Amino acid sequence: MKEVTKFQSYYARENWRDIVRTMIADGAELKDPQIPVLVDYLTQTFPKNFPDGEGKNILETACSECHAAGAVRRFDGYYTRDNWQDLVRTMIANGASLTDDQATVLVDYLTAVFPAPKPVTAKSP
Repeated sequence: MKEVTKFQSYYARENWRDIVRTMIADGAELKDPQIPVLVDYLTQTFPKNFPDGEGKNILETACSECHAAGAVRRFDGYYTRDNWQDLVRTMIANGASLTDDQATVLVDYLTAVFPAPKPVTAKSP
C-alpha cells in the first residue's frame, strides 16, 4: 500500500478520481457506479481555494507541513478568535514554524475567513 504523508488542500476532479482509483487498487471496496459519486463528493466538499488575505500563504505553507491546510475547514462556523488562538498555539507547541507576528496574522485570517456564528439575542417584546 502506498503511504501518503502530505496532502494539499485542493485537488481537481481528475486528481480525486486518480486518488480514488489508487485507494481501490490498495484494497478499498467500491463499485464502479460509486466512483463518480465519491469523486463528486470529494470535489465539492474540499473547495478549490482559500479566500485571499494576508494569512492565506501562512495557512497554505506552514500548516500544510504536517496536515492538509484544508483541515481547518472543519472548524468553520464553530471557532471564535480565542479558539483559533489556542489552536495556533497548540500547533506551534507541536512544531509548527511560525513567528509571533505570523501567528497573529494567521489567527486574524482564520477568524475572518471561518467565523463563529454570531450569538442570537432575543428581542424585547
